[in-house]
Amino acid sequence: MLALPPEMKLDATLQSHILEKIQPEFLRVTNANTGAPMNAGPWRSKMSHLRMRVFAKLGVAGYQPYERLGLWLARELKPLVHSTILSERFLDRGLFDADRVRRAVTQHESRERNHTFLLMGMLIVELAHQEVFEMTPSAP
Repeated sequence: MLALPPEMKLDATLQSHILEKIQPEFLRVTNANTGAPMNAGPWRSKMSHLRMRVFAKLGVAGYQPYERLGLWLARELKPLVHSTILSERFLDRGLFDADRVRRAVTQHESRERNHTFLLMGMLIVELAHQEVFEMTPSAP
């Protein structure tokens, strides 16, 4: 797949083909970037994308980019955040200032600030470090 020309990897054609062969039910899942399922036709895709853009500009709940991810990090994924980036294992690596990490998590959980990208970045760094350098698979 890495050898494919870039133009074949720019739209959903390749992904749709792979999903159709391996996991066809995933084609019905709504794409968070377009608001339409992967198997939607061009008309439905354009209308869904337009609706998402308009509702996002109007501040309609549920249409803000990465809104759900930030909530998940503060609620459902809170145990993962705490056990991963608030762990002594992570904080002792010295990659990030421990007090600032704790403050970012506290601010995000209290909804004082939105640190979705920062928290996701730190989670990725730590889980990748565990997988690659420590050979300890991360929890599913």
